[in-house]
Amino acid sequence: MIEKFKEVINLIDKEMVKKWVEDLIFVKTAEGLIYQEAILKAIAGKEGKNWRLATKKEESKNIDGFIGDRPISIKPLSYLTKDQLPEN
Repeated sequence: MIEKFKEVINLIDKEMVKKWVEDLIFVKTAEGLIYQEAILKAIAGKEGKNWRLATKKEESKNIDGFIGDRPISIKPLSYLTKDQLPEN
């Protein structure tokens, strides 16, 4: 992997970084919050409970929201394949 990284490092330019940051901030962040809210709302509705999104402090503990008093972490299935994550 290091050798591959050495081959492509010089291809990274300001425009590439700008597009990546814009996608992360304007698309993925907003889209992720919309999905999280929809999932929390749907499950809470089925359980007849209240729900809310997590605070910044709670997010730092890997909590995305609450259904009743139960903390919830919402992740895509692809998240399970990321062995380098600290939760593993």
